[in-house]
Amino acid sequence: MQFNLHLNSVTVLGHSESKQHEAEQLGAASYEILRATEDFDRLSNQFDFILNTTAVKLNIDNYLKLLTVNGIFCYVGLSTDKQEFHIIGMFLKQETITVSNVGGIVMTQEMLDFAAANNVKPKIEMVGIDEVPNAYKRILGSDVHYRFVIDMSTLE
Repeated sequence: MQFNLHLNSVTVLGHSESKQHEAEQLGAASYEILRATEDFDRLSNQFDFILNTTAVKLNIDNYLKLLTVNGIFCYVGLSTDKQEFHIIGMFLKQETITVSNVGGIVMTQEMLDFAAANNVKPKIEMVGIDEVPNAYKRILGSDVHYRFVIDMSTLE
């Protein structure tokens, strides 16, 4: 597999101002706050690809309206809640909803090679095994700016 990533610009879509500064520091060209229908309407047909990293139920129809023709909405954050959408909107613009999961050792190595070649560095928050319940509560409360990584040395 080859990663040929040609980005014109990256926009971070959020629900509050809390992560705007970090998004700018990480290189986002813009940050858009999506709270009301008008916010989604203002940005309709502007994105080729949306990478959903949240683990909450979304109004998928609102996000699909943001996509251009042949646009892709990709889940990497998965909610256990049922996700619903109206298919007619997807039909009109030939949109795709997909998911991405860890693809095994080969795909993981290719991703790491891509990250190294493009100077992409992770931002994480290290937690001990005893902090996992609190970390999970923070995930549910949208109080996470990065990914949690469990310090395996805390396992006993």
